[in-house]
Amino acid sequence: MNYSDVLAQLKALGQRLEAHWRIVFFRLEAGDAATSERLASLEEKLGYAVHPSLRAAWAESDSIDLEWFVKGAGCKAAGIDSHSAPSGQFKLLTPEEAETERSFLVALGGGENAERSLPFSKVSPNGELIVLDHTSGVVQMVVLDAELTTTELAPSLDAWFKARMLTFFEEQTLRYPDRKDPGVEVTLEQMTAAEFSWPPRKIGW
Repeated sequence: MNYSDVLAQLKALGQRLEAHWRIVFFRLEAGDAATSERLASLEEKLGYAVHPSLRAAWAESDSIDLEWFVKGAGCKAAGIDSHSAPSGQFKLLTPEEAETERSFLVALGGGENAERSLPFSKVSPNGELIVLDHTSGVVQMVVLDAELTTTELAPSLDAWFKARMLTFFEEQTLRYPDRKDPGVEVTLEQMTAAEFSWPPRKIGW
């Protein structure tokens, strides 16, 4: 799945949820396309070419800020514990932000791995970085601990987008892809349906 498809599906989700603003908060902000001059400036600083998949994303829009969550009223109606309200986020860094975060990783002592990895997304609230290895195209998550612990997430950016869009960038499944709480499951069932309906089947947390 390419970035253009991701953007189109997120916009369509926002339209489906628009009438249900009392149940679900949804915000999607997408920037303008990055100019070739900006990308050339980035590549000059990096010392290598931006991976084609990430370049294609930035050529569509230079940033995305996505946030959604089930509000308190929606949790109550569905029997979901409001302290564990299903939520999702995705922040696509601009080319300039990506270079800043890469410099930060290098300064932290990331060595050769940091040199060849370009951050393209940042995860709240802990600030983990999602990076793309420019030689292999592999997507990884870097935890900002003493060891800069790195976990491979997907073999390519398109594969990562496809996996994350299955949950509309739901937060829990980023760190625990094999675990899905009942509240998350019923929420995603409605978000992927042609018509959003609430409440879904009660789960009685």
